[in-house]
Amino acid sequence: MEKGIYAKYGLNVTISKEASWATVRDGLIQGRLDASHALCGMPMLTELGPDKAPMRSLMMLDRNGNAMTLSKNAWDAGIRPMTDYGSFDEFGTAYREYITGQSEPPTFAMVFPSSMHNYNTRYWMSAMGIDPEMMSS
Repeated sequence: MEKGIYAKYGLNVTISKEASWATVRDGLIQGRLDASHALCGMPMLTELGPDKAPMRSLMMLDRNGNAMTLSKNAWDAGIRPMTDYGSFDEFGTAYREYITGQSEPPTFAMVFPSSMHNYNTRYWMSAMGIDPEMMSS
């Protein structure tokens, strides 16, 4: 590769750019990929899914490091970073009032149903007293 890191350790590696987490999962199951960075929940979901394919995580590379990022509309409505509030409860009240005051239900993004993004978003909403299931469509 460009930096020579694999050659330094005597490895002959091909890097594959995948289109989605689903193609990563399928590539691992089908044997097209030998290894891949993957979502933390992917092995569990794959084992419990309809095809029940065996998959294991060999190591955890981080402990999330994810962040909730709000829209410019929230900023324009006066919602500020949680650290600007006296407590998480104070932030939660302000954000809950903001989204319940909208004419349309909010849209939250995530990359994959078993991703930490999904779990973290649901936890974050629940901690503010918002039922994440009520936001699902």
